[in-house]
Amino acid sequence: MTDISTSTTQPGARLFRLLNDLGVLNEGSSEPNIAQHLSDMIDFNGSIRLSETRVALPRVVARAQRNKGEDVRHQFLRVRASMLQFIARSFGQRAPAQRIVLPEPNLDKFDSAASAFLPYGKFYIAMQRELAQRSQGLREAMRDNLRAHSDRLARLVALDKALDESLAAHYREMFGAIPKLLALRLEDIIDDLRPSADAPASLHQRWERPGGGHDRFCYDMRAVSLAALELRLEPHVGLLEALDEEVGDTP
Repeated sequence: MTDISTSTTQPGARLFRLLNDLGVLNEGSSEPNIAQHLSDMIDFNGSIRLSETRVALPRVVARAQRNKGEDVRHQFLRVRASMLQFIARSFGQRAPAQRIVLPEPNLDKFDSAASAFLPYGKFYIAMQRELAQRSQGLREAMRDNLRAHSDRLARLVALDKALDESLAAHYREMFGAIPKLLALRLEDIIDDLRPSADAPASLHQRWERPGGGHDRFCYDMRAVSLAALELRLEPHVGLLEALDEEVGDTP
């Protein structure tokens, strides 16, 4: 059986801690507890959707054709690896056919930190849009496989789908706030690099040189991207854990 490392901490804990370490969260912010605040995230329509799903669960049965659990696991590992490679390529050297391109380290045409963030913000949003599409496609493919495995997993898939739809607006808002926090981080780095008597080099020089502000900010943005991906894939890991339990219970 292929091992899949999972975390026993709250979903989103790594992303929260990273943003907190970067100093872009409000002072006094507490680590999110998704299980504790789940009811606060689901609006009235979402509550109705979940209630209707629970009522219909006894009628949910597995489809006739059964897929092997190992296929689901390999599928997850393959797509996760491709997403990690996508992040690495996006922050690496520019390739000829690359659609999402990291901005050049050039501050000359910007008159403020806010305007300097614009190309980075567009880059981050485009990259996250691609990752969101891949993540959702993988989740739907995994559901298709699991709902054919057993009645119990078919019911779990029904609940997963209803919960996904109920929390969609909350997660869009949460992921949508990250570019604003990254903009604050870029502003902090620029302020730290402004010329002084002890560091007379120009801001542009200190931003553009190897290991300078551009490289520092890209390092932080890449770390945030990896932590956000981990959060996106938490539901997928949950489906795999349910599959492991099902296979372990099968004589």
